Amino acid sequence: MLRTPVSCKVVAAVGYEDASNILEVEFHSGKIFQYSQVPREVYERFLGARSKGRFFHHYVRDRYPHKHMR
Repeated sequence: MLRTPVSCKVVAAVGYEDASNILEVEFHSGKIFQYSQVPREVYERFLGARSKGRFFHHYVRDRYPHKHMR
């Protein structure tokens, strides 16, 4: 999945797949997680958020099923 680099101390890049509603988040630590059942609107708001880390913690983390990819 293609990911868009973002300016954040914690999150390095974010990607989204419309066909499956999967949000992929790459962290500066090198870890990558995929979150399923995420509406495209959440992805778009994530990209537009002033604080990507804060948005992730409030609106993504622990709200959607996820799996550790790497």
